[in-house]
This record gives sequence, C-alpha cells and structure tokens, in this order.
Amino acid sequence: MTTSDCTPMSDAELAEFLNTLLECERAGVKVLGEYEKDFADEADARALIVESRHDEGRYCRLMFGYLQELGADISRATGGFADKALAVPGRAERLAFLNRGQGWVAREIERVLPRVPYAHMRDGLREMLDTHRANIGKCEALIGTLG
Repeated sequence: MTTSDCTPMSDAELAEFLNTLLECERAGVKVLGEYEKDFADEADARALIVESRHDEGRYCRLMFGYLQELGADISRATGGFADKALAVPGRAERLAFLNRGQGWVAREIERVLPRVPYAHMRDGLREMLDTHRANIGKCEALIGTLG
C-alpha cells in the first residue's frame, strides 16, 4: 500500500490495524509503568511519564471500543516493543527508544488515516496521532535535561 492509496479499508483490514495499535499501546502502558520508576525522585519528569502512560491507556480503551464496534476479534497480546524497551539501559537511552516506538505508531496512523472509512474513527486516530507527537516532543525535552 502506498501513501497515495486512499481506497477505504475493509472492516477486516481496519480491525487488523486497530489490533496492532492496541498491542502497541499495551506495550506503551507496560513500558511507561516501568520507566516511571526511573524518575521516582523527580516529580516533573515522573509526572510526564505518568501522563504519557495515561494517554497510552486511554488509546487502549479507544482501540478496544472501535474493535467491539466492528464486531472484530480483539487481540490480547502486548506488542514485542515492551520487552525490547525494558532491556534498554540508561534513562536517556530508554526515553529515546520509547520515542522511536511512539514515532512508529504516529507514522503508521498518519499513513493509514486517509483510508479509515469511519469519520469518528479517523477523528479518534487523529487525536491519538497528535497526542503521540506531543508526547514525543515532551520526551525529547526531558531527554535534553538528562545530559
């Protein structure tokens, strides 16, 4: 599929995509829950991590709801990103790895968005895309303070 392909997705294609996002967001919740411990003594940094984890959880619920709406099977898996991200040593390195994962999710949403056949799902995915981009920027700023 190319970026210029705007053929609406079938419900099956959409469900597959939403399940992928659900698995990614689950991984994000898990990873951020662990990364939060890295910043236990730094209130501002910890608050950013907690906010990002809450965003990931909110988008898990959104993907779950969309999948229910489609009558699709809902994946119970957590994306493989979690194990890789948890193995990264160093706070700055961990956050940079997290941002790469967030960036992948954002790029995938942006690539598929024109093909999502339901306006309310496009709106929700657009919000998710914008939130991921904002969180990437906040995380970059935090990385800059770690030296």
